[in-house]
Amino acid sequence: MTCGSAPHLPAVRYRTRTFSSYVSLSTPYTPDRNVPVKRLQLGVASGTLASDPKKELFLRGPIPLEWLAAAAKLPGKTINVALALWWRHGMAEGKPFKLTQRALTAMNVERDAERAGLARLEDAGLIAVERRPGQRPIISILNLPRRSPCKTSKSDRYPTRQ
Repeated sequence: MTCGSAPHLPAVRYRTRTFSSYVSLSTPYTPDRNVPVKRLQLGVASGTLASDPKKELFLRGPIPLEWLAAAAKLPGKTINVALALWWRHGMAEGKPFKLTQRALTAMNVERDAERAGLARLEDAGLIAVERRPGQRPIISILNLPRRSPCKTSKSDRYPTRQ
């Protein structure tokens, strides 16, 4: 062997082993979405991670009381549908929106009650509904026309005795 050359080494073959024989196929597969996730938030004062409670749902206002009063006069679960509409309206920032199943479930409204409630609100002139086949309806909340204040005299408001 010369000084600058490396000794000739024989080629070594490594045996690879498959692990499929070691995995039990009888164990059920559990996807990651079933694993509970804990929300954590960095505490500003302490600098440690603390559990972050899920935010509560809320209605974004202002909601005209006259509009709600008109919806409350309608029969059935129409007021529940109206509240679900205002919740989605707040999230859509005033743009036309589709009413979701989550909003209906939050207000305890079934599918049939949703359809009836939307029809009643539309007939009352409180909402505009654009229906497309195979899709959820697109809803716009309408403003009630403002009433002009009555101009009555004091004698009309307080009748005098004779």
